Amino acid sequence: MVFYHTKNVYYSKPYCSEDPVKRTNIVQYNIYVPFSLLQQTTFGRDIGSSICIRQGDLITEQTDVVVVCRSSRTLRESILKAGGDLMENLFHTEVNKNLIDPVISVAAAGQISAKRVYFLAWEPPADVNMFRQSVSTFISNAMNKAASENCRSIAFPAIGCNGYGCSISLIAQTMIEEVHHQLTTYPMSVAFVILSDRTDIYEEFQKKISSVQSFPKTKAISARIGKGIVEVQMGDITKQKIDVIIGSSSSGILKKAIMKAAGRNIRTAYREQCQKNPNSLIVSLPSGQLSCKQIFFVKWEPDPNEEFLRQSLVDFIWTVIQNIISYKFTSVAFPAIGCGEHRCPVDLVVKTMVKEIKNQLKMRNIPLT
Repeated sequence: MVFYHTKNVYYSKPYCSEDPVKRTNIVQYNIYVPFSLLQQTTFGRDIGSSICIRQGDLITEQTDVVVVCRSSRTLRESILKAGGDLMENLFHTEVNKNLIDPVISVAAAGQISAKRVYFLAWEPPADVNMFRQSVSTFISNAMNKAASENCRSIAFPAIGCNGYGCSISLIAQTMIEEVHHQLTTYPMSVAFVILSDRTDIYEEFQKKISSVQSFPKTKAISARIGKGIVEVQMGDITKQKIDVIIGSSSSGILKKAIMKAAGRNIRTAYREQCQKNPNSLIVSLPSGQLSCKQIFFVKWEPDPNEEFLRQSLVDFIWTVIQNIISYKFTSVAFPAIGCGEHRCPVDLVVKTMVKEIKNQLKMRNIPLT
């Protein structure tokens, strides 16, 4: 499992691991931030440089592919008109014969500057989680198709921001995070093309992309808080030589990775404990084949409401700290829960987790790393 470094966690006093004196009675929190949760990725790739935003028209975009939302009548008809009768006939032919593929791929013609046009069906669900998932699926389907056709560049519109009146911030965040996610598998140039009269949409996308491009290139950022250390880094949480690693009961991907690395006996022990104590907030297991001393699986579910999500993360950290104190452990590794399959906002999750860990260290003055 691959974990990706997050952004916007900066400290003025980095901890020096080469000072053995300062290691005494220091407890360390390590946060491993999964962005793609794919088996293979390249951390060193500057993903931000593969994403850009510009104001203009998809018709004049000189990319391999431009993407069109089929339910956006204005955009769809504009593209088909610019493509001429030939492209419009090809589009209708493909729609009639292709009832399974989520992407209708048509060779561009007429005034379209791109090589191909992808038409994808999309309508915004009312539920926030389903909404995020639908936007992510829209992006992933288009990029997967582009990769299968050996395309190296693709341009997206800001779907849902005009006729549907969707939240610009939510659209920008979800689209950019999913592109970021897909670029770990499909390296290509991605452009978001915004109509020239929608400066509000442009500025929101620019803000989100700027935050992606400002990701630190270092593999770890750390800070001393009282007797403890907080560190955010990339890495494989299952390989950490630490007292305890943390998993979430709702994270199927991470749970599966930990169980696989720990061994069959741990999988069996987990099932038995869950059956005996189905309402327990935490399942504590021996490390099995892992390098840590203990594994904690904590009961947690994401919430579409950001305030409730923040509180659930605070509660999650509090539960872990209580058990760390009980076990007298001095080091722990957290994942950035909810940032993989649940697609919770990475920035919100990591900032909340770091803030609460710092609060706990200050309040309790415990030696923890």
